[in-house]
Amino acid sequence: MRKLLLSSLAMGVTLALVTCEAQAFGRKSCGSSYCAPQCAPQMDTCVTYQERVVTAYRTEMQQREVTVTVNRVVPREVVQNHKVTVMVPEYRNETRTVTVNKVVPREVVQTHKATVMVPEYRNETRTVTVNKVVPREVVQTHKATVMVPEYRNETRTVTVNRVVPREVVQTHKATVMVPEYRNETRTVTVNRVVPREVVQTHKATVMVPEYRNEARTVTVNRMVARQVEREVTSCQMVSEQVVDSCTGCCRTVCKPTYVTSKVLSTVYECVPEQREITVQVCSYRPEERTYQTRQLVCETVPEQRQYTVQVCSYRPEERTYQTRQVVCETVPEQRQYTVQVCSYRPEERTYQTRQVVNETVAEQQQYTVQVCSYRNEERTYQTRQVVCETVPEQRQYTVQVCSYRNEEREYQSKQIVYETVPEAVKQIQYVCVQVPYQTTVKVPVYAPICAAPAPCH
Repeated sequence: MRKLLLSSLAMGVTLALVTCEAQAFGRKSCGSSYCAPQCAPQMDTCVTYQERVVTAYRTEMQQREVTVTVNRVVPREVVQNHKVTVMVPEYRNETRTVTVNKVVPREVVQTHKATVMVPEYRNETRTVTVNKVVPREVVQTHKATVMVPEYRNETRTVTVNRVVPREVVQTHKATVMVPEYRNETRTVTVNRVVPREVVQTHKATVMVPEYRNEARTVTVNRMVARQVEREVTSCQMVSEQVVDSCTGCCRTVCKPTYVTSKVLSTVYECVPEQREITVQVCSYRPEERTYQTRQLVCETVPEQRQYTVQVCSYRPEERTYQTRQVVCETVPEQRQYTVQVCSYRPEERTYQTRQVVNETVAEQQQYTVQVCSYRNEERTYQTRQVVCETVPEQRQYTVQVCSYRNEEREYQSKQIVYETVPEAVKQIQYVCVQVPYQTTVKVPVYAPICAAPAPCH
């Protein structure tokens, strides 16, 4: 506690010294009319600095070796036996009968009677009254009073402030801290990482595949071609004379006609056939194998290293400097300028405007139009339509039906389990230690000004 109080006192004295010197920077010495009003009490005093030896503390890093417990992961292989029931598929051929609908086209001829409207046209003259637009120009005279502007020059006097710059030179004295650097050699212990290769031997049981040839009998479907005679309906265009309903003239048109004929086509049927094939069946046998793994392990080795640092210290030095400042002064000045003053006088003026006026004039016009009338006429026509009929037909086909049977199988699985093993390891730790050392500081001492005051330094 005593060391902490002494350290706090030294830091407070140092801060007060730096604050006083910073506030006195750029001001006059104590011999002038101003004598450090921010540092000294509010009275006529003089400040002097005395050197005193105080005890301060600096932080240093120290190294120590401690023992800690860490958990190391150790792998272990566990073999487990499992039994599962799997579904083995079995296929058998099965013959099924299905009824399908066969589409048979049939042509149907229908006769229709219809009453159509035959158009008849005649010319007819009609008279209509339309309004014709005739433009006419109208001239109008107007009178208006306008304001005519008149300008005259007028001289005016104004007082302006002219800015005149003036340079002021001031002399200042200040005590500054000049840095001084010195080289200092220090020794530090660092940990260097050194890699090391570790070779480990492992044993594992692997499943080696073995293949054997096995003869099996399978049923395949062979495609057999067969000629079948069937009816095919085709469309043919037949020319026919018809009478146009509008003009009454005969013309030749092509109408579609459907013709049914017998053609031969090839149909393929599936015939089951037994064949023997040789397949390769895979089986596995366990085999124990040994293999090695290489792993890099990093170890830390302490090593002493020296390095040079620059240590900075400050010494007070009194310096004199001058500052130049530009002061701006305003001087009143009379100036005259001429402006144009605008006034308006009324004046009567006459002007004419021209306007186009549209007038409508009635006019008789005749035109010829075609008037259409309709008369009823009965006509007969035939239509041909293909009607599709569905005929049921029995067909047989062979399908493969799949069924499943239960089969129990055994297998082994290997799993690696990781366990943590506590292990004591020595490590190096760095701690901060407060080390006392002697240093010299300057302390301000305040003294009242006597009849014959001594100069301040």
